[in-house]
Amino acid sequence: MPVIERIAPGQWRSAPWGDDQGLSHEIARWDNAGVAPLARVSIAEIARAGAFTSMPGRRRCTVVLADGGGLRLAVDGVEHALGVGAALRYDGGATVTAALAGPARVWNLIAGDDLAWDVTVATAPIAASWPAGAVVLLALEAGQVTIDGVALEVAHEDTLIATSSLPIRLAVAGRAIVAHLAIAPAAPRGVAAVALAPQVVVELDGAAMTTVAGFHAELARGLGLPPWYGANLDALIDCLTCLDEPAAGMSTLHAPLGGTVVLAVARADAMPEALATALADAIAFVNFRRRERGQPAVVTLAAAR
Repeated sequence: MPVIERIAPGQWRSAPWGDDQGLSHEIARWDNAGVAPLARVSIAEIARAGAFTSMPGRRRCTVVLADGGGLRLAVDGVEHALGVGAALRYDGGATVTAALAGPARVWNLIAGDDLAWDVTVATAPIAASWPAGAVVLLALEAGQVTIDGVALEVAHEDTLIATSSLPIRLAVAGRAIVAHLAIAPAAPRGVAAVALAPQVVVELDGAAMTTVAGFHAELARGLGLPPWYGANLDALIDCLTCLDEPAAGMSTLHAPLGGTVVLAVARADAMPEALATALADAIAFVNFRRRERGQPAVVTLAAAR
């Protein structure tokens, strides 16, 4: 399974441009031994006409999210009229100027010349497989994204990043921007947001959860619950509550820092309704109790296909 991170708009790191031409929201970046980032993904708000910063040794892709009534980018003197959804790829060292009728908003990928990448703007549902590396998805509308069989709900402008040493299967139910970076899964990541929200996916088999005993045994297996686990809902709630506290000894699998554990149930329709409801209710109660304590949600439920 790939490692999946979710980055919500509230987690972007924002900063004004030095010339007051606009505002940049950095979503994610991959560092490169202390020099210029190997790759960077961001959203920019362009407030007025002006020149873009020259970035020799890098390539760029700009996708228009809002054209402000008419956005034109001139790249080395060649003008491109860009509407919403248009993608423009160009040399980072080129002379680029923007002209616009009103404030515009764009998604940007900036990558080193030696990094292979591609960008797809999906205006309708798609399902495809990308090579090993990192797949970065910006949801242009709320809906469902399925990564290697794990279904995840996304809000407008949520970003999902899936990294794997194996090909990554992705299906998107709504409009999205999807970028693939041929980058090593272990490549160092920059601190691109206030707090990233990585996810660890636990695969469970609903066909093994048709009885109370099987239900608890499958959860104990997937989460690495301790030998003293009492195989009852109270014990399950206690263990789930502490998924981000390794010292508590409640499980051998833990939520990443600031992230969540996704319980992805395959063949969920095989589970009796009472047990499926009990699991959903237990998760809801755990997250409710944590919110009362000022803690973030730690576990979510998804259907694996």
